[in-house]
Amino acid sequence: MSLIKNNLDYPVFIGGTGRCGTTVMADYLASDSNFYLPTHENKLFVEQDGFLDLIDIFTNHNCPIRKHIAISRFIEWAKRLAIIGCENVHLNPYLSILSKSIGFQKAAEKIQRDFPDQNVHIHAIGHLFKKGHYEKCINNFINKIIHKVNKEGIFDTAGMMKPFYVAKDLKRSQILEYIRNFSYELYGEGENIRWIDDTPSNSIQFPFLIELFPNAKFIHMVRNPFDVADSMISQVWSSHNTISDALKSIQSHHKLLDDLFSPFEKDKLIVIKLEDLVIDSLLIQEKLSVFLGSQLNLNQSIISQKNANINRHKHCIKDEEIKELSFLIEWMNKMGYNL
Repeated sequence: MSLIKNNLDYPVFIGGTGRCGTTVMADYLASDSNFYLPTHENKLFVEQDGFLDLIDIFTNHNCPIRKHIAISRFIEWAKRLAIIGCENVHLNPYLSILSKSIGFQKAAEKIQRDFPDQNVHIHAIGHLFKKGHYEKCINNFINKIIHKVNKEGIFDTAGMMKPFYVAKDLKRSQILEYIRNFSYELYGEGENIRWIDDTPSNSIQFPFLIELFPNAKFIHMVRNPFDVADSMISQVWSSHNTISDALKSIQSHHKLLDDLFSPFEKDKLIVIKLEDLVIDSLLIQEKLSVFLGSQLNLNQSIISQKNANINRHKHCIKDEEIKELSFLIEWMNKMGYNL
């Protein structure tokens, strides 16, 4: 009897700097019926307080308090990712009205600043799965890593920790297996289809993700850094106020990726320029078909030159910036981006 290939073990991770086309690539790839994208940016895997932080504590710190804190933070993070908008439902009509004039994220930021005691969420994933499915998967995972819950809590230097989670003594390989099983359960829902995640920071956590899913494929999206920077500084979540600051951060990102990507085989990773996707999406479809080992039939109407906003920046680089951004400029020349 032939074994059925577990397509859930062959995910496609898309990453980049942010504002570089990860979302449009995910939508483009998901237009093929053999790929599944229930939500954009599943931040449970590589973002703060998610699986990456959790496995780091379990693997490198044999300390019950640290493990309790890591579990508590993971649970809170998972809960936060279950809700979109205001936790106080009475504020959501105001959020909806405000969003129509200034956009959802800016509206959410305004409400959060106006009502600092309230929790407002600009990103969530749980509501995009079947009702109760996300919570069930989270609970199943937590039950595998917790030995017991001390409901009365313990009182320590850090204060009262209630409830207190007593973690199991687990090897790294066991936790990795539990995370895989969580992924199969969350993305499976009765279907054996390859799934997609497009969290931008997937790229800088490439080694962890390949350890977690050895059969995974990675699409690294790039875009003219000046366009990325121009787009980035207008986002509510950006810590950069100027294009120059954003460019320095993008330069650091590409420096890090040079080292991260070099040990891995080319059959695991493909680099796609957003500009190439816009200019000739059919050619990119052909390249992706070869890379993913699947003859793709993608919806070409998803790719829009207008929405991609190519050459949006008006920044004129200064002489002092050329010196500070020498690595980035060299990278741009190698990638075919002209100043």
